[in-house]
Amino acid sequence: MSMSPSRADGGVAAQPKTRIVVVDDDEQVAGLVRRFLERRGYAVRLATAARHALELVESWPADLLVTDLIMPGMDGFELLSTVRHRTNIPVIVMTGGGAVPKELLLPTAGHLGAALAIAKPFSERQLLDAVESVRKPAEGIVDEPGTDARSG
Repeated sequence: MSMSPSRADGGVAAQPKTRIVVVDDDEQVAGLVRRFLERRGYAVRLATAARHALELVESWPADLLVTDLIMPGMDGFELLSTVRHRTNIPVIVMTGGGAVPKELLLPTAGHLGAALAIAKPFSERQLLDAVESVRKPAEGIVDEPGTDARSG
């Protein structure tokens, strides 16, 4: 008989569907992305710098990387390139642009191997749709019924 892990409150803990590393130098954005993903049952680790995200990708068996493109130090392009050379995990990039319009940044990330690119600001539904679209081809996942959390 298989036993599921239990939570401290006596309930059964859900098994995470996917392990996701999220990196954004804006802690508020990173926290919001984490909250969106955790509500859907994903296991999430946060980084606020690309080098830390690279360490997480290499030390934690991550299934997906979600990264901002414009960050100080190692930027998302360098992180994407490094991850593409070291692993085969899919990468979703996100950006609001900044000095360079996001309409130029996002296609460039695709050419460098990003599985998907999304523009900030994005909704919870857009993020979850992006994650699901990247997961499905690799894992043969069938659509699952879900709720669209619209609050907070």
